[in-house]
Amino acid sequence: MLIISTHAALRKGYYIEFSFLNEILTHNKFDYYYIRHSLWGDFNSNFNLYLNGISKKESTLFTIKKPAPLRYITNIISTVIFLLKYAKRENSNYIFIGINPLNALAGLILKKCNKIHKVVFYTADYSHKRFNNFLLNTIYHRIDKYCACEADQVWNVSTRIQMVREQLGTEKSRNIFVPNVPPLHLTSKINSKHVKTTLISLGALKTHLDYYGLFDAVSILNN
Repeated sequence: MLIISTHAALRKGYYIEFSFLNEILTHNKFDYYYIRHSLWGDFNSNFNLYLNGISKKESTLFTIKKPAPLRYITNIISTVIFLLKYAKRENSNYIFIGINPLNALAGLILKKCNKIHKVVFYTADYSHKRFNNFLLNTIYHRIDKYCACEADQVWNVSTRIQMVREQLGTEKSRNIFVPNVPPLHLTSKINSKHVKTTLISLGALKTHLDYYGLFDAVSILNN
């Protein structure tokens, strides 16, 4: 059984997720648990049980929304406490996918309690300066490094992050490149047999993604 723990933003009544795992698992009719915490504190943490891709049970988790550091702590605690009570003691086959260090840390704590079989640390993004506050940024990266060292697998959405993980000491066998995939409602519109020149980018239109380099490469190939 899969357990996904992630953070999301709420915009106009819709959740903005950091991965399409929920959509993919639902589409393929998986059984899994899905825990969603608020990135900005604009909604209460919640839990969904999906059976055959359909949400069968929903619960609200304890959350302290403000200040942000306290919210991060309660996110970890609420995940651990809820799954300690909810997960069956006799089931040792739970695979926990934690999207970002805080969620991965919750999974590692649960593994120490013998509630989780394997923990996957899913790195949706990486920044050396996550917080302006020096102390908070230092704590965050200590947690990040710990999760990268202790998780059974580390999934990275880019080769750049994969290289960072390697520099931090993550073994190659656990350091896996798992690129982002387009959402299903976009891929369903593309017939790969006939549209060979269509490119879908999941990134924001910002300079750090080097779109100019991509356009230059296409121009060179065209010539």
